[in-house]
Amino acid sequence: VPATLSSDVLSVPLSATETDRFLAVTGTTGNQYYAAGFTTVADDSQMAVARFGVTGGLDTSFGSNGIATVNVAVGTGKIAELARSIIVQSDGKIVIAGPIEHDTAATGDGARDTDIAVVRLEATGQLDQTFGNKGITRLDLSTGKVTGTAFRGDTAWGLTLLPGDELLLIGGKVADGGDRSDSDYAVLKLTANGTRDNTFGTNGLVTLDIGKGNDNPRTALVQPDGKIVVSGHTSDAGVVTTVLFRLLSDGQFDTSFGRDGVANVALLPFVAEAYDVALQGTNLVIAGYGRDTSGGTVDIISARFLSDGTWDKSYGDGGL
Repeated sequence: VPATLSSDVLSVPLSATETDRFLAVTGTTGNQYYAAGFTTVADDSQMAVARFGVTGGLDTSFGSNGIATVNVAVGTGKIAELARSIIVQSDGKIVIAGPIEHDTAATGDGARDTDIAVVRLEATGQLDQTFGNKGITRLDLSTGKVTGTAFRGDTAWGLTLLPGDELLLIGGKVADGGDRSDSDYAVLKLTANGTRDNTFGTNGLVTLDIGKGNDNPRTALVQPDGKIVVSGHTSDAGVVTTVLFRLLSDGQFDTSFGRDGVANVALLPFVAEAYDVALQGTNLVIAGYGRDTSGGTVDIISARFLSDGTWDKSYGDGGL
């Protein structure tokens, strides 16, 4: 960092000696903002949230000296737990979500299985006992499976705030079927207090399986008309393609978008991943990264889709 900018950079160790990392950030009224991620204590990762004031310093009135931690899955050597997303509800309560270990006492492949945890904190940084089960909603969508050297289980990436402080969780699960070990998209709707909204999709859950490749969820937005657009990408036979899909407010696929509600496009010949999506008028703009050759370097990319899911080739250089 150039010396002239050094005063604008803040380093915040969440623990003195262990690995820690922020993965998500959100702003609030009153010029406060929160960062969420994980910290590690005695080889056990924990969800972590820090609150900052307008000058960038930790707000020491939150949690313990500005940092709140939650250890949902307790156990030495358990490092899957982390918070990947964070939102603040209208009453100032903080909601985070991410993967956790399914069973910290399990051994072998069972020890690698993961579930999803959604956690709500009071504005003080304490667990909100009125949310889920004493502040935590655990979601077990599928049983993890080994595929080659990899292991796939349930995971969570994005949280989106819906009207009435309801919650939309963007995640993934193992595909249904005894012969399947790939991952599918999983979108869950929770009430403001952390219970499944069974009026959405099927028992609060919508899944999407694109071929038999690995589907990778990222984020979602809510359009002014209430429709939900989810971003991500799909990997099949070494080629990664960009995915957007649109749901109606009840969780049904919007068939006026893309093909049966799904736009799956190879923006580049080898890799094109969408990590976020935003509205530009009625159009949709994604940001992510990709490469156009099998051995090439990775570049930052952006693309625009029309309101019906069509890739807009007039954007950028031939659509990118």
